[in-house]
Amino acid sequence: MKKFSLILFSLFLVINTNFISQASADTPYPAIMFGGSNSNNGINKSGNIKGNFEKLVFPSRMYSYNYVYSGSTFSGADTYMTAYIHDESKSSVNYAGKVLKSTDGVNYREVAGNADPLVAIASDYNGTIVAAGGMVYPGTDRYYSVIMTSKDNGETFTTTHSSNLDVTDINQKPTIFGGSITKVYYLNNTFFTIGNAGTNLYMLKSEDGVNWQQVGTPKYGFISGHNVIPVGMEYSNGKYVIALTDGRDGHSWEWVATSSDAVNWKSIKIPVSTIYDSFTSLVLVNDEFVLYGNKWYGSGGFIMKSIDGETWSSQQSTNIKADNVVYDSSSNLCVGSYANNLLYSLDGLTWTTLKSTSESIRTLSLNN
Repeated sequence: MKKFSLILFSLFLVINTNFISQASADTPYPAIMFGGSNSNNGINKSGNIKGNFEKLVFPSRMYSYNYVYSGSTFSGADTYMTAYIHDESKSSVNYAGKVLKSTDGVNYREVAGNADPLVAIASDYNGTIVAAGGMVYPGTDRYYSVIMTSKDNGETFTTTHSSNLDVTDINQKPTIFGGSITKVYYLNNTFFTIGNAGTNLYMLKSEDGVNWQQVGTPKYGFISGHNVIPVGMEYSNGKYVIALTDGRDGHSWEWVATSSDAVNWKSIKIPVSTIYDSFTSLVLVNDEFVLYGNKWYGSGGFIMKSIDGETWSSQQSTNIKADNVVYDSSSNLCVGSYANNLLYSLDGLTWTTLKSTSESIRTLSLNN
C-alpha cells in the first residue's frame, strides 16, 4: 500500500510541475531576437539561450530618433522587425512606421515605411510578409490603421489596407469602421490583424495578405462592449482562440474569444483568483492552449490550460511574472520578458532571467 501511494504521489508531482517535457542539456536551442524602446541604449539583441547576444545594427540615420522596436518575425533565414518613430524633438510629436530586414540577424536595412506606426509583423514562411499598425492619436477619438504586404520575401512592400475613423461617428455612420492594429498572426493558412476601436475589437483577415475582409459587423467589430486588449491568438483542432485582457479593470475575470470559422465569435469570461490578475500571452503546447498571466499581488504569475478554448483549468502558479511568452516545440523552450528582463523556462513554470537590459523589452521572437 505504501509503495502504491508513493507511485501515485510521484505521478502527481510530474503532472503538476511540468506541462511540457523538460529539454535535455544538449538540446539545440532556437535563435532569440528581442528589442525595445530607444535604440541609442542598445538593448536590441540577437542570440540564444546559451548567450552569445549581439547588438543589432540599424541604418545610421535611425539613431537620431527615439524608435520603439515593436514587432519581429522570421522568414526562412531572414529576420524582420517593425519600428516606429516617437520624435518629440519637433513642436508636434511625429509618428512613422518602418520595416527592417536582415539576412544575418544582426545587420538591418530599411525596406519599407509608412506615415503611421507599424507595430506588428508576421510571415507565411513562403515569401509573403505582412506588417501592420495604427494608433489613437493623442487627445482625439480618431483611430488609424495600416497594413503593408510584401510578396517577394520582404524586398518591397505595398499598402494593402488603411483606415481612419473617429469613433464618435460610429452611431451616426454605422457602415464605416476602423481601428488601430496591435497584432498580426498567420494561422491555418490565413493572416489575421487584431486591434481596437473604442470598446470594440477590430479584426481583418486575408488568405493572401493582399485582399482583406473585416470580421463582424461594421459598427461593432466582432466583439463589442468590453474594454479588452488582445494579447495572443492560436489555432488548434479546428478552433481559433484569442486571449484578451481588460487591463486590470477591477474584475475577477478575464476574457477569451473562440471561433471555429474565424467569422462567428463567442466571448467567454474566464474567472481569475484575484481582482486585477491579468492575461499576458497565449501559446500552443502539444495542441493544448496555454494562457500566461500575471498576479496583481506579489511577484508571481500563473498559467491556465484548455483543449477546446472554452473550458479552462484552474490557475497554476509560476515563480515570476512573464509577458510576451513564445514557445518553441522543437526544444520545449519558453521565452518571455518582464519589464527589462529577458526570461526563459524549460518546464513552462519556473522562469530564469537570461539577460537584463537598460529599457523595457517590447518585442520578442524565436526562429522556430
